[in-house]
Amino acid sequence: MKSRILTFVTTITLFTVLAIPVGLIAQENQQAVAINRTPVITSLHPSAVSAKAGAAGALVFVAGQNFVAGMTTVQFLGSSKRATVFNAEVLAFELTTSDLASPQTVMISVVNRSGTQAFKSNSLPFVVLP
Repeated sequence: MKSRILTFVTTITLFTVLAIPVGLIAQENQQAVAINRTPVITSLHPSAVSAKAGAAGALVFVAGQNFVAGMTTVQFLGSSKRATVFNAEVLAFELTTSDLASPQTVMISVVNRSGTQAFKSNSLPFVVLP
């Protein structure tokens, strides 16, 4: 199995993540995962992005606890966004240009879904600057 070490640097925190190809994990671990933990978010990096005309989307990192690959999503403006979970404590999600279209403060949370159950985290503010 080939793996890579990825390093992400933000203005606040340095994240180092071991990335393993997903297809190999799925072949090696074919049992169902039951989730019964509520996720917790402790910080967003960045916690604000400019909404200047023509601005491209943004990648936001979320630090916290109890994130689960394939089962954790991010709630942004009332809709679910797919999350890339690096480990139980770090995930990332992408904001589109339309997400950043107008200045506002948005409360972000994450949700772990397992079957018919959903476990929602606390919320933190994300600011779209003018």
